[in-house]
Amino acid sequence: MMRVAAIAVAALLVHPVLAFAQDAAKQLAGSWKLTSWTIQVVGGEPKETFGPNPKGRAIFTPDGYVSFIIVAANRKPATNDAE
Repeated sequence: MMRVAAIAVAALLVHPVLAFAQDAAKQLAGSWKLTSWTIQVVGGEPKETFGPNPKGRAIFTPDGYVSFIIVAANRKPATNDAE
């Protein structure tokens, strides 16, 4: 009986955390435009891996999926299958 009571109390304590996480996911849902991309290793200098004006998007779905697309600004479209 004590075990059942402990599980019930734990479920009540965790439920608000899960609800908060779901609310946060809904607020982030959408497509976000990349404005800059800098990488810095601890103790090192910051680097703009994709150049000073990278292009990209971050896509967050309400059900928890995410996708990132990041390219250099001077990237040209492919003209054949090998590219």
